[in-house]
Amino acid sequence: MAGPKYRIFIVPERLDKVRIDTRSLAIKEILLSPPNLRPNCFGFRGLSKTRLTPEGIEGVGITAEQELTLMKNGYLELRCPLRSALFQWYKEEAGVPDVNWLYPYAVLEMPLSILKVAKTLYEIANIRTNIRLGQEYRNVAGFALPYGHPRSPFFGRKLKAFEDQHIVSREIVLNSDYEPRRVARVLVEEVYTHFGYKENEVPQLEDAVDRELQDGGRRYWYDVLGRSGWSVNYVKEVNKQEKIVRFYQEIYDQNGQLVEVHQKYPEDTGHQLVEK
Repeated sequence: MAGPKYRIFIVPERLDKVRIDTRSLAIKEILLSPPNLRPNCFGFRGLSKTRLTPEGIEGVGITAEQELTLMKNGYLELRCPLRSALFQWYKEEAGVPDVNWLYPYAVLEMPLSILKVAKTLYEIANIRTNIRLGQEYRNVAGFALPYGHPRSPFFGRKLKAFEDQHIVSREIVLNSDYEPRRVARVLVEEVYTHFGYKENEVPQLEDAVDRELQDGGRRYWYDVLGRSGWSVNYVKEVNKQEKIVRFYQEIYDQNGQLVEVHQKYPEDTGHQLVEK
């Protein structure tokens, strides 16, 4: 895949301890119908074609010329051209049809969708080893990242162009029980930083699916970012009648890894460390 492109990879640290049955119908079903935020998300929407290889599976995405590789040793990689519809969406409506830009929904949802896929695949394959991941935007000199959330009335009025050639994220190491939304947030904030934006200028992603609880209730949360990269997530869970049934804090480290939980209601359990 030549030209400007997006790439994200996720790989277990102990490749010698991992084995994924890439011929399994359960594995194939995840790749064909991934656990996305919503059916028309701007991330990985699933594969339209798959090809078994001696090493695993190669596939072509339903949209945007996405390419995916899943190897038997657990290595997962997604590639997507940056001039595809997902990344170039809404330019004419914003009044900048001739600008190469990165549509925020794609920047937000691309890593989140593949992180959800990886976690589901690893759970099916019973992979418990730590994992490494990295994200790249290649050949993006001159590409612009618009300010604000796409739903904002001011969206697209302010653009910041990237002056270097590539954006390569720092490699992150996580345990297998990571929280996709938090880890994706770390990756997204790093991209916005490369374009000169501050943390409070990074749009939030509404994860409607994650808000729904199995008993019909809903989950609401509010993030507070710390100076050292750590963050606290205040979470309120309500029932169908919108009455509070649980309130707690989640504390995440600089990699988006959950390290501590403190339930406040209905019973104050104190700070509980999360085992890694």
